[in-house]
Parts: sequence; structure tokens; C-alpha cells
Amino acid sequence: YAEYAIYPGAIVLLLFVCAMIDKAVWKKKAFWFAAFLVSAIYAVGDVFVLNRVISGLPGFSLLRVPSRALFISNIAGIMIVCEVLSSLVTSGERIDRKVSILVMTVIVLLAVLLSLGLWLMMGEIPFEMGYGSAAILLAFVILVLLIQGQLKVQVGFAMLLLLLVLDLGTINHCSMDFWSFEKAVAQGADAAAFLAEKDGMFRVYSPSYSLPQHTAVLNG
Repeated sequence: YAEYAIYPGAIVLLLFVCAMIDKAVWKKKAFWFAAFLVSAIYAVGDVFVLNRVISGLPGFSLLRVPSRALFISNIAGIMIVCEVLSSLVTSGERIDRKVSILVMTVIVLLAVLLSLGLWLMMGEIPFEMGYGSAAILLAFVILVLLIQGQLKVQVGFAMLLLLLVLDLGTINHCSMDFWSFEKAVAQGADAAAFLAEKDGMFRVYSPSYSLPQHTAVLNG
């Protein structure tokens, strides 16, 4: 999944939208906006027609998985958000705080309404949707208090850091599957046993889902 999906965190998502509507940030972080747009467009692969031409150019032809460019998009987004957050909490602000709060309010309301809509339709809120809405709501509250000066910058940043760690940690945990040793080594066991019977030294080219490395090692 890491090759086709990224999750920078609720805080980054909220502040990035604020950056998209502010000309001052666009000017100061033009390079990072360009890096974000180019990498995001390249990441969609053949969906964007020009990517078919670009992928044939020297160097680009070596990139087997275009969606890996999302890593660059993520880094660029974080750099942009750092500028937004700095501008919002310092006295020399360039960003309209009221507009930023209004934009974030719209995003929070959208997330909450989507969760309520799913609850009305399904009788329950999926964990992913409920968690996402809660994370965005909590990030919104901290950011508003920080922007309005009701939290000290040091305290606000510490709370944001803690929320970011918990947010990303929860998402990573939800993306993991925990298997017993027996189940893990059973993957590709037949293929590994077949290859183990072959004589001589040779190399095997196989995707990890077909013949996992740990299974191959156990079979010599």
C-alpha cells in the first residue's frame, strides 16, 4: 500500500487546504507547490496522457512504479504546511486567520456530516471514518486555539506533535496484519519446497506475495 497511498495526518491535511487558497504562500513556496503538482500528476501514471511520453524518457523509464512519486508529494506538502503554520502563529502573519479558520471549519463539518450520513445509512460508523473525523476535529480545535493565541506556541506545538504521532501511529497500526509463525511460513511453501529439490545454484525471481523471503530462507 505504501506505493500507492500516503497519509500525512489530519493536521497536514487541514493546513494544506489553507495554503491552497493563499497567494502569499504560493509565491514563497512556489518550488514546493511545483514539486507537489508534478509528482502528484506523475503518480497517476497512464491516466495522465503525457505520462506515457515521459515514462519513455531516459531515467524515467527506470521508474517501474509511478505512484512512488507520491513520496515527493508528501514531502512537498509538509514543507508547504510548515510555512502556513509559521505564518498563522507569528505576529508577522501573511495569511488571513479568519479565512483559514473558516476553511478548516468547512472541512471538519464535511467530515462529521459524512460520518453521520454513514451512521444513518448503515446504522453504524465504520472505524476508519469515525477515527478520521475525530482526528480532524481534534486537530481543528488545537489549531484554532493556537491561531487565536489561547494556547502558548510551545504548548500548542507540543500538542500538535503528540496528535501527529498518535494519528500516524494509529493509521500504521490499522494497516498491519498480525499473523502466527505457522501462517506466515505457509505462504509460498509449496513453491519453496519445489525449488528446494532442484540441484545446483540458481537465482529465483519472484514477487514477495508469491514466494516470501522468509519462506525461501527456511527452505534453503
